[in-house]
Amino acid sequence: MASNFCCTFLKKSPRNCPPKKMTMVDLFNLFDVDCSGEITAEEIQQGFSKIGFYYSPDKVTAFIKKFDSDDNGVLTMDEFKELNDVINSADVSTSVDKLFAEIDDNDDGILSVDELRTAWCRLSEKPPHHQHVKSFLDTVDDDKDGKVNKDEFTNNPIVRIAVAIMTYA
Repeated sequence: MASNFCCTFLKKSPRNCPPKKMTMVDLFNLFDVDCSGEITAEEIQQGFSKIGFYYSPDKVTAFIKKFDSDDNGVLTMDEFKELNDVINSADVSTSVDKLFAEIDDNDDGILSVDELRTAWCRLSEKPPHHQHVKSFLDTVDDDKDGKVNKDEFTNNPIVRIAVAIMTYA
């Protein structure tokens, strides 16, 4: 659930946490830790590191540059909203589907903590802590059945942004 991610990892109060169905404004607010109205590369790195996924500064900076229309090195709300088309594009959808299949080692249509941790070690700049992966799994597990199925994974906007960074950086 999105509010779990917001409250647990970004240490925001429950009243400031976004609803389950996150909008681009909610996502922007997740990453805009200092409430400056702009998202820096450091804030993106910090947000993803809270779930155990690490991007190099160069990768995040390259991603921001793709969407930074005024070329000031940060993303404003309007620039971030432009990501909506990208994260919902056919290219990202295909990449998210492929990523799910790659992570789902036993082809059961469910992602386990172990499968996610193995994938994070392959895809992230450094290995994640087990608790981060478990918390991410809990965050994505919308129906709280202790499992993450393909729909939960592929429809999660945080997953889609992570894939967009890997695709467009």
